[in-house]
Amino acid sequence: MSSEFNFEYWNNLYKTDPIAFDNERRRVLEESIIASSKDEKKQQRLRALLNGVEMKLSKFKNPQSRLAKMESLFAEQLFKFQQALKGNLEVDSAEHTNVVEIKKKE
Repeated sequence: MSSEFNFEYWNNLYKTDPIAFDNERRRVLEESIIASSKDEKKQQRLRALLNGVEMKLSKFKNPQSRLAKMESLFAEQLFKFQQALKGNLEVDSAEHTNVVEIKKKE
């Protein structure tokens, strides 16, 4: 897997063959998951996290709408992470679909 992102390649593939684009995107994501850890449980959790994001994004067919939703999801998780670092949220590792489940402190 190449570590360099080639915008022209991906843009052209999306415009000329959206199905091939999606297949290639899925392949690259799977390679990234496998390369991230040899621990199968961690890989499963990453796949579950990716699946959750995919489900949320599947409602948006327009690329700009999908990007806006991705930005929103990222900002939401970043905010939760910042709150956890400040001690305002309790971080609890989970065996659910999320890599990390964050619970509000009482």
